[in-house]
Amino acid sequence: MTSWQQAAIERIVVQTPRVKSFFLRTPIERHVAGQHLDVRLTAEDGYHAQRAYSIASAPGDAIELAIEELAEGEVSPYFHEVAQPGDTFEVRGPLGGHFVWNASDGGPVLLVGGGSGVAPLMAMARERNRAAPRVPMLLVYSSRTWEDVIFRDELVGAHALRNGFDALLSAGLSFTAVRLTGGGSQSVSWRQMVADVFALPVEVPRQVEGAAFGAALQALWAYDRAEGGKSTIAAIAREHADVDAAQSAQPDPIVADAYREQYGRFLDHLETTKQFYARHADPST
Repeated sequence: MTSWQQAAIERIVVQTPRVKSFFLRTPIERHVAGQHLDVRLTAEDGYHAQRAYSIASAPGDAIELAIEELAEGEVSPYFHEVAQPGDTFEVRGPLGGHFVWNASDGGPVLLVGGGSGVAPLMAMARERNRAAPRVPMLLVYSSRTWEDVIFRDELVGAHALRNGFDALLSAGLSFTAVRLTGGGSQSVSWRQMVADVFALPVEVPRQVEGAAFGAALQALWAYDRAEGGKSTIAAIAREHADVDAAQSAQPDPIVADAYREQYGRFLDHLETTKQFYARHADPST
């Protein structure tokens, strides 16, 4: 059994009204997709409360725990009502070796889960996207309502991005690369997914505050125009935006073709899914 170690909360992301993701900084060893951590809280009087939570992040990424708040729980209320970035607690692990998946295991793989049980499945899906994108993998995920779908933005986000991208292409625009910013740009899995979805190289600027940096570039362009200059916003971006080559991603042609086919099926079934949720929005029906 591994020993207890300190973990610090780096950031918190709200996934659903009842689930938050906690990203941790901890010295534990690299995990395998499907493993979990034991979490221990200690009260001032020495009382311990301990629970096990599956790791949702891919191996090598920052540890992510998706914690659902349970009204009668001893641990989850602390995370939802008290915990803030910088707070520390104890963890032990990674633990578990029976329900795991490595890229070397191959496929095809069928993942079936519901509610917060999707957490270890997301670790596997993310690992597949990064390390073995050609392995056939299907996730079947059940939730009470559409609002309770954990990781919803990530699960459908690629399709939503592609939908907007197609609209830009239809407007006559063309692209040679995708510049990725924000928290997702720090995920190897997400960078590769975006590259495959758009079938374009992905570039990540060294400037981590993408929104603020973009606003600064726009302000610089506006100032230049006000002073009689003729610089374009694209020229200003090329001059000041420094791309981190180590975080670039290249599309896999086979995966990109497979995604294009799956995206077509997604569009075919999207309306049917919307109608299903509309019919079952009222639990009494």
